[in-house]
Amino acid sequence: MQMAGFQIGTEYPRDFIRKWLGGNNTQVLIRPGKARNPDRKVVGCCFRSDKNSEATADVFLFGASYLPAARAFATQQEFVPFFVKRGTNRWQFVGNHRVAEYSEDPGVIANHKAKARHDARVEIVLRLERQP
Repeated sequence: MQMAGFQIGTEYPRDFIRKWLGGNNTQVLIRPGKARNPDRKVVGCCFRSDKNSEATADVFLFGASYLPAARAFATQQEFVPFFVKRGTNRWQFVGNHRVAEYSEDPGVIANHKAKARHDARVEIVLRLERQP
């Protein structure tokens, strides 16, 4: 099945994803600059399971540096391409996702941090859903 120009299950190099979606090769929540994306919406996601151990459960934890992009993603309704890192410069497309729920509540954050054994400071939790 092909979605947004990407084939589910296919691995892509990060440079190819950047050329297709914009942004840069290090963004987790891809938000191209204002010239290409005036609304500054998130247009794609690239996650590493070693950095976010709950990635397979579609729950993601973000610190302060990701807060503007995470909040933007939480408030938009569009599904965006979602990639998971499978190796050096190998990002597997796993479908289009959007935020189903999010929380900045300290209790919710503490619960997810404990499950994920996450030591970093977390400011927001996003739960994603896959496009049917």
